Amino acid sequence: YCATTGLSAVNGSCSTGFYCPGGQATPTPGNYTCPAGYYCTAGFAAPLQCASGTYQSTPGQSACAACPAGYYCDNSGPTAVVYPQDFPCPAGSYCPSGTQHAVAYLCPAGTYSNVTQLQNSSQCTSCPASVYCGSTGLTQPTDLCSAGYYCVQNARSATPTQGTDANICPTGHYCPIGTISPLPCPAGTFGNATGFISVGDCLACTPGKYCATSGLSVVSGSCFAGYVCNGSAIASNPQDATGYVCPAGAYCPLGTALPALCPLGPSSAATGLPSAASCFLCSPGMYPDMPRLPAPAARCSP
Repeated sequence: YCATTGLSAVNGSCSTGFYCPGGQATPTPGNYTCPAGYYCTAGFAAPLQCASGTYQSTPGQSACAACPAGYYCDNSGPTAVVYPQDFPCPAGSYCPSGTQHAVAYLCPAGTYSNVTQLQNSSQCTSCPASVYCGSTGLTQPTDLCSAGYYCVQNARSATPTQGTDANICPTGHYCPIGTISPLPCPAGTFGNATGFISVGDCLACTPGKYCATSGLSVVSGSCFAGYVCNGSAIASNPQDATGYVCPAGAYCPLGTALPALCPLGPSSAATGLPSAASCFLCSPGMYPDMPRLPAPAARCSP
């Protein structure tokens, strides 16, 4: 600035908080107070707009302040941010102090936010049970988790592999679409693979075996000797549609799916025989004329 006439040099620099275009007679020209949204240090010929992530709401300032948490201050355009409250952080984002634009910090995959003015990522909402949040910056969950998988929380994919939070349906279970907790295969069945989607995927218990409880990945064991297990047996000694006591004229070792006929010669009227050795010999003077007779068929000729 040049305060008097006849100067051979300028008097000095324009004061902080002001700017001095050419021809100024005072270091604090009233018409050139640094405007809100700008800053002016000593000797500025023109005000400088605050950088993104900062703002200035008071005229005549030499510096800008950091944008407060929960808001963003985008000064990349021609209009400077004066009041951060006019720019709340949008849903799907969070804005720590000094945030430069609306989508600088997106809620991470596995979370979402349907409210504004979040200040940090911990305020984003965890994706709830049965659904997944498959990308960043979501304002609501993406969709239900796929069949064959379960989603407890924070799922980032329709087919997640995130430990106990969300994963493929385990053996012995099935998971329809949107499953929260895997459903056990019922007693009489088992599931020897992962990713089952319905109870129809569960396997009927193997003939000769039994599946005593729900949620099995392998059969419980072999059915007892003296019994037949058709398939889908729940008990080791079934007497229902899934199995029966070994019939007369036959024997049934451990794990029998079909009874074996007593050999020609021995015969028995008893049921539940566990082995061929349990078949009785014919009484003296009698003979069987075919296997599996429960009693001698005829008397021997004299």
